[in-house]
Amino acid sequence: MKWIKRGMIAVIIIGVVIGGAWFYIDRKVSSPEKVVAQFFDAYNNADVNGMLDCMDPAAEEVFSAGADLMGSLLGEITGFELDLNALIGLAPVLADTAFDYTEHATVEDIRVVSYTPAYNPEWTEPLINFMPALISILAEEAVVEFRIAEADAIAHLEVFYYQGVGWRIPMDAEIY
Repeated sequence: MKWIKRGMIAVIIIGVVIGGAWFYIDRKVSSPEKVVAQFFDAYNNADVNGMLDCMDPAAEEVFSAGADLMGSLLGEITGFELDLNALIGLAPVLADTAFDYTEHATVEDIRVVSYTPAYNPEWTEPLINFMPALISILAEEAVVEFRIAEADAIAHLEVFYYQGVGWRIPMDAEIY
């Protein structure tokens, strides 16, 4: 009787730990699916900064350097300094007017179809098979499949895990 009681307590504790881990990973940790959804949401809202937040850290640096250079050049030509990064940050405000005629890309059915384990595949793959949300923390590269509703087409995008920032779309990524 004593062993049955201890066994039930152990099962409950294991269930709570697994449930808590799943909830934390699902709600708090960046994932390949979330970064693709956020990117297209930012695209549909003309949010350049939001799109850059979904790209690898080098993309933001390149974009910022280019905007600073253009601002300096325009400052030399016009005589007053322009902060293009600040102007680009206003794009979502104009999204309902200036960008009404751009095509939107609604993505649905977002899911990871393949991944490269960041650690030993012999123990990583069984864990991910048991709890697919673990891809977010146990993989270093993933191929995300999604459906573009307007075109009724299936597309794929490769995303990578960047230490310290989470899942991001690389600068040279192609939708295929």
